[in-house]
Amino acid sequence: MKRAEQLIKDYFNGRLDVNIKCSKLQMDYLKTDDDTKLKAYEAQKTAVEEVLLTLTPVQLQAITMHDKDNMTWQNISDKLGVKRYVLENLKSKVLKELNTRLEA
Repeated sequence: MKRAEQLIKDYFNGRLDVNIKCSKLQMDYLKTDDDTKLKAYEAQKTAVEEVLLTLTPVQLQAITMHDKDNMTWQNISDKLGVKRYVLENLKSKVLKELNTRLEA
């Protein structure tokens, strides 16, 4: 679960995009065709995007507020009018789905 949670945070703060760019630059600089790292980063980004695409706009907003804006579930609950336990449950489901996709 920790890996999936970190990937979502990396996705929102742009770290996955930076890793992809750095891998491409490293391949160009070293003049190598070993794209193992690049493919791994791209697969991670695709997995996160696929999971996020399954969410409704409100669910996506809640996940974004939690992982990108570092808001607490209670603050998100107050702002969106969704019960806190529903939000926490949603996050667990998202992490499980992401883990499933990463293991495949």
